[in-house]
Amino acid sequence: MNLDNGFVDLRINRFQEAQDSSVWPSFTDIMSVIVMIFLLSLVVILMKNDDLVKQLRATMASERAAMAEARLSSQQKSTLNKKLEALDLKIANLRAKLLQTTTQKEQTAKTLDGQTRKLEALQVDILALTALRERMATQLEVMAAQIRNLKQQTSSERKKNQRLQDTLQQARNTAEQEKAQLQIDLQQTQAELAKLHQQQAASEAQNQHLSEQQKLLLAAKQVLEQQLEQRQQDNAQISQQKNLLKQKYDRLQQQLSSLSLAFERQNSSLQESQSKLQTSNQQVRSLNTRYGSLEEKYQQLIRPARSPEGRFVVEVRYLKRGGKNVLQARLPGEPNYRQLSRDALNQYLDGFKRQHSKDLYIKVVIPKDSGLSYNDAWTFTNDLLNRYDYYYQ
Repeated sequence: MNLDNGFVDLRINRFQEAQDSSVWPSFTDIMSVIVMIFLLSLVVILMKNDDLVKQLRATMASERAAMAEARLSSQQKSTLNKKLEALDLKIANLRAKLLQTTTQKEQTAKTLDGQTRKLEALQVDILALTALRERMATQLEVMAAQIRNLKQQTSSERKKNQRLQDTLQQARNTAEQEKAQLQIDLQQTQAELAKLHQQQAASEAQNQHLSEQQKLLLAAKQVLEQQLEQRQQDNAQISQQKNLLKQKYDRLQQQLSSLSLAFERQNSSLQESQSKLQTSNQQVRSLNTRYGSLEEKYQQLIRPARSPEGRFVVEVRYLKRGGKNVLQARLPGEPNYRQLSRDALNQYLDGFKRQHSKDLYIKVVIPKDSGLSYNDAWTFTNDLLNRYDYYYQ
């Protein structure tokens, strides 16, 4: 029995295997382990992807429900705002009507005060005219009594004259003169009586006109009193309507307060749902980032290697001569390089990128004696590949 480091070698044909040492069994074991790891990671990724899809669907459903609740609350809020605006318009109209009625009432009161003042002034004028008429009547009665007395005196004198014509011839001239004077006085008194009659007729006409005006003013006063009563009735109806509108407004305010409480509750629930949605969105973002990183790793795992086969290959040489950068480019099939500046090289490669965007392969060649540092060579290569190579687009 042979010992190998303290262990018994139980392999069959161990001497032949020792002679035919091969690499293939260990390679197959390593590849099988890699394939199993890849399959396990793929299964884990698929399960996590399924969980992520379910979570996304749940979050989308909750987001839709929250949006529906927000729409309903916004619609209810808009309807309440419209109702409040309509009530405000009604109240404003009623206030305008009340102001109009109050102004009309004040105007009617002012007109009534003016008319009552005019009536009082007319009554004072009527009383003054009646007093004047009474005075004129008394004066006419006095003058009529004087005329009667004069007539009696003239008749007595005539009788005396007729009786004493024979005895009083000397006093005849004086009596005739007195008679003439009396006739003149009579004519004057008759003229004054005619004037008084004319004044009495004018005063009677004025009295009739004033009585007619008084009747018209009384009728207008009655009409104004009726209008005032109608206005008072209208004001009472308006006050009743105002009370009803106040009651309706109080009811609507109560409804509005209840609706505002319900809206606040809905807002609180909506805020809670929004906070939940934000947390779920954050979870989704974190999961998306994790999924993105996993997908990038997976794409890097399954992505084929960069190769020039079937590609449009452009060779670019980069070196330094005499302290100056030298850039050279060569197309497939060309035997020699063409020397270009950096701007010309960029234009050159931009044209090929437009023509061969999906299969442009940039082959950067940096000679051993280029005279470049590692950092310069790496930044130049990375820049060209990121800008123009198909693999990095």
